[in-house]
Amino acid sequence: MPFATLLPLLAASFVYGLALPAERPLHQALLDSSSHSFGHGSGFPVFQQDDDTCKTNTTHFTGKVQVSAGKSLFFWFVESVDDAQNKPTVVWLNGGPGASSMVGLFEEIGPCEFLNANKTIENPHTWANFANLLFLDQPAGVGFSTVVAGETSPVTLGEASVDFAAFLHSFVSQFPEYFTGGLYIAGESFGGRYTPRFTADILRKQIARAADALPVRIMGIALFNALVDGMYTTLGHYEMFCTDQADLLRFNETVCTAMAAAIPEAERLQRLCQATYDSYICAAAQSYGQVNLYKYFQEEVDALRRSPYDLRLSCDRPPICIPSTEFSVESYLSAPEIQSRLGIGAYLKYLSINFALNTQWSAQPEISLPSTSEVSYLLDEGKIAVLAVNGNYDVSITSTGAWREYDELPWSGSMPYRLSPRRDWYFAEAKNGGELRKGGQTKAYGRLKLAGVDDAGHMSPGDQKEGVASLARAWIAEVAGAAARESLIPVEV
Repeated sequence: MPFATLLPLLAASFVYGLALPAERPLHQALLDSSSHSFGHGSGFPVFQQDDDTCKTNTTHFTGKVQVSAGKSLFFWFVESVDDAQNKPTVVWLNGGPGASSMVGLFEEIGPCEFLNANKTIENPHTWANFANLLFLDQPAGVGFSTVVAGETSPVTLGEASVDFAAFLHSFVSQFPEYFTGGLYIAGESFGGRYTPRFTADILRKQIARAADALPVRIMGIALFNALVDGMYTTLGHYEMFCTDQADLLRFNETVCTAMAAAIPEAERLQRLCQATYDSYICAAAQSYGQVNLYKYFQEEVDALRRSPYDLRLSCDRPPICIPSTEFSVESYLSAPEIQSRLGIGAYLKYLSINFALNTQWSAQPEISLPSTSEVSYLLDEGKIAVLAVNGNYDVSITSTGAWREYDELPWSGSMPYRLSPRRDWYFAEAKNGGELRKGGQTKAYGRLKLAGVDDAGHMSPGDQKEGVASLARAWIAEVAGAAARESLIPVEV
């Protein structure tokens, strides 16, 4: 598929403004003057937020961490609404590559959501109900994260991983109290490449007892509509559009026959890619899938009938099919008064995705390489729990492909996982008095769990906030319980 179809539902309008003085930072004398601790040592300044930027019932603050001489990463931290210093912290990464994680804050799992273009209200289904949340704009050059003149933004996973680790070291050093419950790293879309690579790099240092290892236990990673091996998405199109599972769009017999004939070669190329991790072979495999499998749905997109991000939607903003409702974050954070409160300093043109940086990443040979080996490493060597979640109406990352992808994932528990049955999962729906509602299907064995989400597209945590929050909350509790019983995380930190 065209790589642009892997982008999250984000906006790219251009807004200009005047430079304003930043809101005064919370200096150390103020930081420790309340019941909430805002840091230790001299560190980096943080800016406490209130209902003017995000209406919520908990403490939250923003800041920038300098990760190298010319690069700084912007974050927005949200305390858990209860017992924050004993709750785990979830780092949230949107994808792209080049997407701002502020979209995840306002549109998906954060403590507030938009009432209108200029006002937020509390999100009753925020993950802050059970965890601290750390939203990070990365790599430098994305969102409010900056690169000074003469420096360049990271354009590979290796470069971005170094900066991510540097950020975490600084943040943990200043706020160690938020990590007694462990750390989870969550990624959406291209976060399926970010999250496994960044986590594996950190774990390798911890296992090796390196002097600069992160002094925090990583309990698990969560992958949402995540690009791990993109070939599985196209291999999932036959099941999605040519079987009884096709409830919204079913291809005709001629198309389905052609797709079925192309699948054996697509599978051969996919296996060759996984065996060699050769970027040119993997690029050839993806090209074959695009030309012989994905092209039939692409015709629906080109005709503006369907969105690759949500099969229920038409494509009203070609060629990327971003729904107009997704422009709200960009418009809101472009307001000079909001930027002043966030402590941005000199006005920045806020873009929820840096398309120029996306193009640079997409030009790198590694863009075609899967992150399967990192996921396998985390499960087996790192003893890290993995949760994968997929919206069933996403076509850019198909659930039909995801079921097969994790069945074929090479790790020590692959066979019992593969033989485990899919089961319906439910959550208590508040608006119906806690009545149980089916959220989709799930499959699990050992440290690996996969869930499909009904009535959800590419941004499943935002499409089904209550259901996915319930799923994540239960998973975090399961991982914590398993770690306590079985020493799931062997790394002493």
